[in-house]
Amino acid sequence: MKVPAAVFLALLAAGCVSAPVQTAGIETSAAPSSVTGTWDFVVSGKNPPQLFSFALTDIPAETCISGTWYQARPLSAPNGSAPRPAYQYQSGKLQILFSTELCDAYTSVIGSVSGSSFEGSHVSYGLFGSTEHGKARGTLRH
Repeated sequence: MKVPAAVFLALLAAGCVSAPVQTAGIETSAAPSSVTGTWDFVVSGKNPPQLFSFALTDIPAETCISGTWYQARPLSAPNGSAPRPAYQYQSGKLQILFSTELCDAYTSVIGSVSGSSFEGSHVSYGLFGSTEHGKARGTLRH
């Protein structure tokens, strides 16, 4: 049975469309547009509340953690506590990793997004477990 060339090319093109795109070793996919923008966070715990602001972009980021990550530009953070942040958003859950410079030792805010609001926890985790440092609340600027 012969397959017409047009059918073969259509099937080949369809297969290529669904494949993930690789850019400089980073798998890319559409950034979660529902969370891109500028977010302001208040992190509270044992210490006085800390204020963070991040611009969540659609630019892929490299991290030591599996999954699809995007760059988060720090607009304000206490004394360099977020030198090279990245974020991940899936199924209503947002995680902002404060630094991608160290592997196996992470500090982040993790929680749920509902509309333009975030509610979650400030945690650190690594090879030997995790610690919750306090709560985090955030809002998306309009």
